[in-house]
Amino acid sequence: MNTPIFSVITASFVTGTLMHIDLRAQQVNDAALLTIAGERVYLSEFKSIFMKNTKKDTLKDEKEIEEYLELFTNYKLKVREARAIGMDTTKSFRDELKGYRSQLTKPYLTDTATENRLLKEAYQRKLSDIKASHILVKVAPDADPKDTAIAYKRIMQLRNRIIKGEPFAKVARETSEVGSAKDDGGNFGWFTVFRMEYPFESGAYNAKQGEVTLPVRSSLGYHLVQVTGRREAMGVVRVAHILMAIQGKTKEDSLKAKRQIDDIYEKLKSGSKFEELAKQFSSDKSSGMRGGEIPPFKAGEMVDIYDETVYALKNEGDYSAPFLTDNGWFIVKKVNRKPVPPLDEIKEELKNQVQKDGRYKFAKTVFVSKIKKEYGFKENRNVLKTVTPLIADSYFEGKWKKPSSAYSEFLCSLGKKQFTLQDLVNYMEKTQRRKTRSSIPFIVNESYTRFVDEVCTQYEDENLEIKYKPFAELMKEYSDGILLFELTDKKVWSKAIKDTIGLQKFYEENRKSYMWEERADADIFRCKDDAAAVKIRKILEKSLKKGYTVSGILKQVNTDTVNKILSVEEVRLVKGEQDFISPDEWKQGLTANSKKDGKTVFLNIKKIIPPEPKSLKEARGIVTTDYQNFLEREWMDELRKKHPVVMGKDAVSIIKALSK
Repeated sequence: MNTPIFSVITASFVTGTLMHIDLRAQQVNDAALLTIAGERVYLSEFKSIFMKNTKKDTLKDEKEIEEYLELFTNYKLKVREARAIGMDTTKSFRDELKGYRSQLTKPYLTDTATENRLLKEAYQRKLSDIKASHILVKVAPDADPKDTAIAYKRIMQLRNRIIKGEPFAKVARETSEVGSAKDDGGNFGWFTVFRMEYPFESGAYNAKQGEVTLPVRSSLGYHLVQVTGRREAMGVVRVAHILMAIQGKTKEDSLKAKRQIDDIYEKLKSGSKFEELAKQFSSDKSSGMRGGEIPPFKAGEMVDIYDETVYALKNEGDYSAPFLTDNGWFIVKKVNRKPVPPLDEIKEELKNQVQKDGRYKFAKTVFVSKIKKEYGFKENRNVLKTVTPLIADSYFEGKWKKPSSAYSEFLCSLGKKQFTLQDLVNYMEKTQRRKTRSSIPFIVNESYTRFVDEVCTQYEDENLEIKYKPFAELMKEYSDGILLFELTDKKVWSKAIKDTIGLQKFYEENRKSYMWEERADADIFRCKDDAAAVKIRKILEKSLKKGYTVSGILKQVNTDTVNKILSVEEVRLVKGEQDFISPDEWKQGLTANSKKDGKTVFLNIKKIIPPEPKSLKEARGIVTTDYQNFLEREWMDELRKKHPVVMGKDAVSIIKALSK
């Protein structure tokens, strides 16, 4: 909906309650332009609306000023009436405005600078792929500090072994708590941004090739990361492949598959079509039916040898030599590659990925830190140990009930708000979910952190209209827009459509305003050429005396395929709207031939119809619009009587001065 702009009162939802914020405190030195039912309307509001709704930045013509001032006054009257009859207190209004507000607050409730940094960082990482190996020492996120320290000490010992010269792969095979490490030496393969947890991703992208990072903490535990490859991003690639699976486990089975794939490779080199060979020989029947094509993929979605073989193909249509994977022997052909687009093209998509990713918590953390500093956050974390004994096993089933006792100890404060331990207990009961059992002190601390984050976010949310004038004005715009739309629809738009009796009466009283120009009933004949038209005209001239039908004429003429009439159309024409009839020809009878779209065209005007009123059915669109305008004028007269408007005596000159 294109909502109109501002009003005097801003509607804001605070903890579920509609709060009105009077912005006139911000207009101490602002001139009063007019009053409606004794309430002042200020010059700044008029100018703000004007600047938003027109492409001009000045109003110098007095007539133009008066016209726009009239529109502005009518707008203010409608909003005044909507509030007077309580439309701003209805549930539907409150819900709709709340929905808009939740969207509009988003840019204000995060740290924009951090979000932009994360966005640019993600794009830069998207431009390259990383290949890395890692060693993992597991430790749970909720582990006791003692266990965490043990895990950290262990991972540092492993790092020291590598720094002193032991191969990374050897240490990984011997010590890593990833099951596959014994086979692959910790090789993680290729990946790009958003494929790994953010701390792991950052550790890899910030490391130099070959070096071993300091311990990186993820949800699994501590990692050592070694970057073994870095390249320009693969982007998104489409390939076709031919697979020759190894049917059996013997050496002969393997050799047989190798001979078969080599034979296919020779056929390719001899000029056979890849698509046909894939359909005929590939063990991958689903892709074989499509000429070997498989769905597009990115870095990290295929095993290393497949990924690296595809990456090495330079041109579309190039195909590889046979190579072996755990699935069998492959030949791949490059179909196409889409490189990473410019940032501007994928900015919104990337922004959504950042906001859904774990890295976004860093933007939230910075935001919360700023709010704490701005409003003087104070806390008493010592009381958290009081909560730990209260948490029972039922909490992990999502069925925990808080104790009946009240806990009035001071927990924290922000600005003018104070919170007790009871607030945290209530929050934990309300937000509990079924989850895997973990350390209760960890659960309490995690819940407290989330509680404080929400307190800070809500506190800032409640103060947005006071803190940010543009936001307050935007909320006014949406609030008034909803009211204006609903009330005008009720009083004018829908009423004009539903009030069929009123519409009919309005039409009858104004039917002479909806007149047809002089019209004619005619047949349009479109012929192959002038010669065909001459013959057809002769037939018509004879038929006119006896009377004719279009079907009868077509039956006579269309037997001659050379002089065939292309079409005959029965029409009602409005005088002056056809470029192939001269004014002198606007009379009953045949018109002269004319050329249109390469065909010879003439008319038989059968009847001239004098000007007459259009029927309501014929003019319903314009009549409905005029009826709506009529209803609005009547309504505005009523509103001016109900809510008297007093224009400032210098209103026009004040606006003129403002425009200079």
